[in-house]
Amino acid sequence: MLANAVWILRLVLLTGVVGAGILVLRAIADIHPARVAAHVTRGGHASGWMDRRSPVASLIAILVALPIGSAVLPWVLRFLPPESINIPNRAYWLAPAQRDGTYRALPVPGADLGIAQEVVIIWVPVMIRDAQRQSDLISDWSWKLVLATVVFIVARQTLFVRHFRRLP
Repeated sequence: MLANAVWILRLVLLTGVVGAGILVLRAIADIHPARVAAHVTRGGHASGWMDRRSPVASLIAILVALPIGSAVLPWVLRFLPPESINIPNRAYWLAPAQRDGTYRALPVPGADLGIAQEVVIIWVPVMIRDAQRQSDLISDWSWKLVLATVVFIVARQTLFVRHFRRLP
């Protein structure tokens, strides 16, 4: 029961972050000039251009697909043969007696990863906007937020793998 409540909370958070991300991206799109750089050379000069709506549409597609995929993929694992799932100590965790509990545990780290991916995807365009305004990026809180989120992703995935490496 508690696992279902945790999963529902993660799903609500993920849905809220996806919605907030779409709103942020749409708001930022209107700030950009009509033509934005699509490619920059090694010297820092723009060598390709696109209209301001194109990158926003791409980012919204990524914003929806990537994190939702991270949260939904663990549910798809139920339908794969256990031999095709690569986790440490697979023989124990996917044994018939443990399999149901393992499948119930997998979506929570997937949703955590999806939420963290959303934060990074949302704030990268914000940092680009700040860079266009030539803000001081070293002291800007946006970089600190993205760095903290990346550290969270690495730590969460490390805990996930360590969980399956240790047998109860």
